[in-house]
Amino acid sequence: MIVLDKSIALTASDTMRHFPLRFSVGAQPSYMRIFFAYTPKVFQDREQSIALIRECYARYNVPCDNPQSELPLNNLITITLDSPKGRVGCAHRHANNAEYMISNSNSSCGFLRTPIFEGEWEIIVSTHCILSKEVNVAIRVEVGE
Repeated sequence: MIVLDKSIALTASDTMRHFPLRFSVGAQPSYMRIFFAYTPKVFQDREQSIALIRECYARYNVPCDNPQSELPLNNLITITLDSPKGRVGCAHRHANNAEYMISNSNSSCGFLRTPIFEGEWEIIVSTHCILSKEVNVAIRVEVGE
């Protein structure tokens, strides 16, 4: 059963923010599956990327001899999962199209093995860096037996 199906359009002004998405889980299912995707992953503006790289190096007073070696720049969005009983885990990785499993017997890397408790859950979408004009995020949570 789908308990959350959400799309979010984000812009650069949403960088370094957290977006909580709450959802309810009924009578204890045996597993939870999270589908998480965002696009685009890569920031395509090469000229702007090089300017941003030079700006970052300058901020720390570090010489920037070869900004092209830092390309490509990427958008970075991650998720954290909380159950009614506390933190379950996070996927603070660079994958922009992923599926995570949570259950009492088998959970994806970064998530605790835990029963899927009845009650209010929360996924927190964290926007570490949004460079593209718009980044589209999709999250779907399914629970089942």
